[in-house]
Amino acid sequence: MSLHARGVAHVVAPLGTAFTAEQAAQIKRYTNSVTLLFDGDSAGQRATRAAREPCQKQGLQVRVAQLPAGKDPDDIAREGGREAVERVLGGARGLLEHLIDAVLKAGFSTDDAVARAAKVREVEELIKTEQDAAARAMAERLADEIAGRLGVFAGEDIKTFRAIA
Repeated sequence: MSLHARGVAHVVAPLGTAFTAEQAAQIKRYTNSVTLLFDGDSAGQRATRAAREPCQKQGLQVRVAQLPAGKDPDDIAREGGREAVERVLGGARGLLEHLIDAVLKAGFSTDDAVARAAKVREVEELIKTEQDAAARAMAERLADEIAGRLGVFAGEDIKTFRAIA
């Protein structure tokens, strides 16, 4: 059963996990913002990352609502109705923040300096390629949290991380 049938309006499905430039252009005709809600599995995570470029090209403001692992939007709607879907959507956050968090959650050994440096480079690349100045500024504000989670910098060294951001 579709989300529309469960009372969730203003929703479109990309049909699969490929969100294309054409789909972003169609959405842009109606709104400047979009909330991505892909399945809570690895394919959904890849689709979220891949949707960044087409959304950036169209100048869409993107938020990401995250589902529990193994769940899809219909599961949430079937189990809790429209209200459950709205709760998930209400927890959406900016795409850059979501992507940075996904990098940090991907796992690494805090005892492995090479792995920590690789995480710093991944986060740096995400921030560098962010076209929205406000989102880049938000990432800088998160630098303390990011550095703490990476266990890379302490005290004055946070300035080095912020210079990267």
